[in-house]
Amino acid sequence: MGDMSRYRYTLLQLLLGLAAAVLAGFLLQGFWQLFGLPDRPGPGFWQDMVRPYGLGRFVTLALPAAAFLPTLALSIMTLLLPAESGPELQEHCRQAQRYDAYTYLLLVTAVVLVLIWNVLGNGFLAMGLCFLGLVTVKTFILLRLLWLAFLCPAAQSASWHPRRKLVAAFLVALIVFGLPAAWLNQSLSASRSEAIYLLKTHALVGGHTTTPAAPDKEHQGFYWRSNQDQSFRAPAGDIVEVFALGITPAYAAADRLGVLVLLAVLMALLASQLLAWLEGLGVAPGAAASATGLVLTAAPVYFAAGQILPEAAGMLLLVCGLRLLEGIRQRAWLALGVLVPLCALLILLELGLAPLALGLLAVGLFEALRLRAGRLAAGITLLAVAAAVAILCWQAPPTGWPLGLGRRVSADLSLWQQAPHWWSPIAAYVSGLLLDQNYGLLFTAPLFLLALGGLVVSLWRRTRPSLYLLLPGLIYLAAACLGSWHRLPGELSPPGLLLAVLLPATALYLAPVLASLSRPWWRLAIWIPAGYGLAYTWFLTLLPWLRLGHTGAPNPLAQAAAKSLGQPVVGRVPLLVASQPALLISLAVATALVVFYLLMGLRPAPAASSRWRANEALALALALGLLGWGFLVALSPGAA
Repeated sequence: MGDMSRYRYTLLQLLLGLAAAVLAGFLLQGFWQLFGLPDRPGPGFWQDMVRPYGLGRFVTLALPAAAFLPTLALSIMTLLLPAESGPELQEHCRQAQRYDAYTYLLLVTAVVLVLIWNVLGNGFLAMGLCFLGLVTVKTFILLRLLWLAFLCPAAQSASWHPRRKLVAAFLVALIVFGLPAAWLNQSLSASRSEAIYLLKTHALVGGHTTTPAAPDKEHQGFYWRSNQDQSFRAPAGDIVEVFALGITPAYAAADRLGVLVLLAVLMALLASQLLAWLEGLGVAPGAAASATGLVLTAAPVYFAAGQILPEAAGMLLLVCGLRLLEGIRQRAWLALGVLVPLCALLILLELGLAPLALGLLAVGLFEALRLRAGRLAAGITLLAVAAAVAILCWQAPPTGWPLGLGRRVSADLSLWQQAPHWWSPIAAYVSGLLLDQNYGLLFTAPLFLLALGGLVVSLWRRTRPSLYLLLPGLIYLAAACLGSWHRLPGELSPPGLLLAVLLPATALYLAPVLASLSRPWWRLAIWIPAGYGLAYTWFLTLLPWLRLGHTGAPNPLAQAAAKSLGQPVVGRVPLLVASQPALLISLAVATALVVFYLLMGLRPAPAASSRWRANEALALALALGLLGWGFLVALSPGAA
């Protein structure tokens, strides 16, 4: 296919896709009005969570957008390939375009669902399944082309310009995070913490200060979980206004949906920056691409990106800060000069990220001084600065600390002293973040057990960049432990919210394990936990109200499964700091898996990964099926 022929073919498919999407939108709107279907879901579908209006507009606009926007991304990716690309890459593009054209037939399914809405009694979940199913199929086509044409080792000859590879990764990530945002905006109310930022932003858009004039009415547009006669009270505490200011243009353009799309853009930028960082550190292209995709679609990261909180911006700034630390060896003071405002922005986004920002800044300062004056002088300088700050804080009364930090630290230390033992808060915090079914990684994203196993391997093989992440991360976790060990992230929070800001960067620790296990059959050790995590993410994207858990309560998904089986879930899956067999069993299993992945990561990576075999894929499907069956059996009445 010649260059001009490819341009004409791509433009033709783009125009035909746009025409089909517009036609489908008009047909859906016509059928919706013809049958007099409601503008809100019927009873029985979490009415306090689902948006009580706008269903007709969602069906008319979101479904055609889910069909056309991936086609637009595919067309751009096709044009990014060089004119002199070989026949194999051109065939990959033609296959992707053919598969994409076939997906427009799925819009007929949406029309049929509208026709049988009255038969179903309530087609809300069926419509969500159709929407996310279409997005999933389209995403799979994009990911396949991204891998075959840009990312896999065999396609590295086509990566003549790394920026084009990063643009392709940005486009695919934008589809992965951006399109489900429409369903999230329709199917889930903003949480109480999100409503605070949205309410402040709403006031800014209206020309007021960040204190709204009539909060009891204004917050109903995005926080419809509250009753109409219930007043809205923001919780006490210092809420930094920078994040509210940053999301103001997106909110002014498209309300809450505009902010969710803005966060999707930040996550797409994160995908490209994370990939560039890993490859810049010498990680193999295949392992870097796989690690990037898996950590970004893990439930704690994906769900945090769907909440209007500073976490998405914090993830991006952390990876950018790590890239700046790598640049200190070339241009020390320039990189440090950019790192300082970046860390200041982290603190202004959310006060809880201040320890992470200070850790990044301390590592950057140490590296800059080490290059100029040596390691000993750099260490003495940092210790002197830390001692001066400690003495200043000790001498100054806590009430005089900025941003109310003194009162907060005093209260946290008082709670720590009330614990039975000095180590009890640490045990509660660690067990909660790793094992709790609501906030831990084991239940929602066991993939990060590979990262824990690969941590030692990464420290051995890439010591300096691994320490760049590990040291600020430990400082952040220690500070979070002081203030959150007794409550973790609080009520109605998605899993792993406290860890979410650190998790994308742990792709560095995940990569060596992925590279070492890229052999036939050994790959099952990767894709069984990864497949479970992806299924968990997808299912709780379809039913997003099940992702929000309460401290000390059963996981909503496990609770819903247990309710359908007529069996209580308490005692069968681990809860926070509860003396129960499930917690000890989970700890033993997690420890054994971490040791296994550590040993596997120490093995040398193969020269080239082989193709998947049919029996491997069948074994993976069987293993995932048995995993789901075992989960249901654990909750069944016969299990004790």
